[in-house]
Amino acid sequence: MEGKRVDESWKQKVVEEKSKFSSQPKNESVKGSPGAQPEASDEESSHETGEVNFINFISGLAAQTMMALGQMAHPGTNESHVDLDSAKYLIDTIEMIQKKTKGNLTPEEDKAMQTLVYQLKMVYVKISKGQ
Repeated sequence: MEGKRVDESWKQKVVEEKSKFSSQPKNESVKGSPGAQPEASDEESSHETGEVNFINFISGLAAQTMMALGQMAHPGTNESHVDLDSAKYLIDTIEMIQKKTKGNLTPEEDKAMQTLVYQLKMVYVKISKGQ
């Protein structure tokens, strides 16, 4: 009888994907303008270490949304395209999470969520009116 085999190759793939994201130029935006990224707190900067927390989770959803809005290149293809249906679905998902977690977030998480939803909606509106 063979022992259990654990496939941990996914860890290397995560490291590779992470390096692709970090090598892309950041979106230069004016603070507070649509498309500007929320300022990173100490808790948010833990994203670099791969820590699992709420801020990193919603940041991942935001990254997917920005890819769907054509604002970030897809890490696998290094190409960007606009998919408004996917972007709307992701924004609606983030809003649902915001409603379901109301009263259960730290002040930093709550502020990050509010800022994120606002910024994503503004980018969505800008992109959707431009097409």
